[in-house]
Amino acid sequence: MAVEERVANLEESIGDMKESFEDWQEQSKDYVMMFLNSNVENNKLIERSDAIKAMVMALKEETIATTRASSIRIQELKGELALH
Repeated sequence: MAVEERVANLEESIGDMKESFEDWQEQSKDYVMMFLNSNVENNKLIERSDAIKAMVMALKEETIATTRASSIRIQELKGELALH
């Protein structure tokens, strides 16, 4: 095989390797973007979950306060009924 043929083969191989590397690089970018986007979505879900937890806690506290106030009012009304 002549030197020129060997050089041509090597240049072709290098070209193929560059193309493969560029394809791999593009796929890697896509995977990184997918990963970053999924992290953003996860963070949004975590924020929403935290907000829902806070709302549930507030509703729980409000329900407890309302229940206590209602209990007190029921006791007062029972007392008034007992007087009549």
